[in-house]
Amino acid sequence: MSNTAPLAANLNVGGKRVYALDMLRGFVMIFIMAGAGYHRAFKAISPDGFWGFLSDQLEHPAWEGLRFYDLIFPTFIFCIGMSVVYSLDRMVRENGLQTTYWRIFKRTALLFFLGVLEDGGMRDIADENVICGVLQRLALCYGITSVLYLNFKRRGLFIIFGTIMIGYWILFTMVPVPGVGVVSMVKYECWPNWVAQQIPPYYSADPEDLFSTLTAVCTCLLGVFTVFLIRGQEPKQVLLRLLGFSALCLVVGYAWWWLHFPVIKRAWTSSYVLVAGGYSLLFLAIFYGFADVLRWRGAWTKPFIWTGMNALTIYMLSFMLRFNDFARWFVGGPIEDAAGIYGELLVNVVSLVIAMLFLRWMYNRKIFLRL
Repeated sequence: MSNTAPLAANLNVGGKRVYALDMLRGFVMIFIMAGAGYHRAFKAISPDGFWGFLSDQLEHPAWEGLRFYDLIFPTFIFCIGMSVVYSLDRMVRENGLQTTYWRIFKRTALLFFLGVLEDGGMRDIADENVICGVLQRLALCYGITSVLYLNFKRRGLFIIFGTIMIGYWILFTMVPVPGVGVVSMVKYECWPNWVAQQIPPYYSADPEDLFSTLTAVCTCLLGVFTVFLIRGQEPKQVLLRLLGFSALCLVVGYAWWWLHFPVIKRAWTSSYVLVAGGYSLLFLAIFYGFADVLRWRGAWTKPFIWTGMNALTIYMLSFMLRFNDFARWFVGGPIEDAAGIYGELLVNVVSLVIAMLFLRWMYNRKIFLRL
C-alpha cells in the first residue's frame, strides 16, 4: 500500500498541486462504478421524458453517435496521460531509467492481468473474449504512452499523434476492407473488425478491440500534451489554456465528424478522440476553476477526492462486493417495494453512499492501492 498510485499521480502547476485532477478522476470513477445501475433505475421510472433522457445518457449508442457515458472511459485515459508525465519524471529522477522501465512493465502487466480476472479469467476464452476489456485497454495505454514519453521529445510525440490520427482516418475512409471489397464504417465490416479476426483471441465479443487501442493511445497523449501546455503557468493562465485547448479539440473533432469521419466509440475514431478529449479538458477546466482558481474546496469535493485517490480499488471492489446487495440490507424488500418505481433508484443511491463511506474510511487511514 502507498499514498501514491501510478495511475493517480498528482501534478504541480505554478508550484502547487493540481487539486482538480484528483477530483476529475473521482468524478469519472463514480460514473464508471454507478452508471449502469442508474441507467436501469432511471429507465424503471420512465423510459421517456426527463428520466428517459437521463437513462439514455448513461448507455452507449449501438455504434455511431455520442452520449455522456461515451465520455467517461476516454476521460480516465486522458487522466492517465496527465499522470504519466509527473510520475515518470519523478521516477526517472529518483530511481533511474532502467528501474523506471521495469516498473512500467510490471504495472502494465499487473493491470492487464487484473482486467482478465475482472472479465472472468481465462476460462472459455474462445467464446467469452476477455483479453481486451476496460482495464486491459488502460494497461496498454499506460504502457505504450509511458514508453513513448520516455523515448520521444515533444515534437516526436506530436508527430506520432498526428500520424496515428490521420492514418486511422485514411484507412477507415479510403482503403477497402479485405473480404468486404469496399470502404466501410459498418460495425462488423470495418477495419477494426477485420484486424480482430486476424488475431485470435481478440475476435468475438471484446468490448475494446485491439486495433482501436492505437487511437486510444492518442487520447492518453492528449493528457500528456495538456501537461506540456499548463505546466509552469499561473492558475488563471492554466484555466484559459485548458478552455482554449478544449475549444480547439471540440471544434476540429465535431467538424471532422460532420464532414467526413463519424464519432464511433467502439472503433475509437479520430474524431472521437478529439471530441471526447475536448470534453475531458472542459471537465478538468470546470473542476480547476472551482477548486484551484476560486479555491472552493468544501465538503462537496470530498467524495471526488476519496474516489479519485482509490480509483482502481473501488473499480475492482464494485465488481467483487456488489454494493447494491449491501444497500438492500437497509432499503431492500418492503422498503424498496414501497418506493414503487423509485425503488431501484433508492437502492442505487444507498449503494453509492455505502461506497463513499468505505472510500472515506480508506482515505482517512491513508490506505491506497498501488500497482
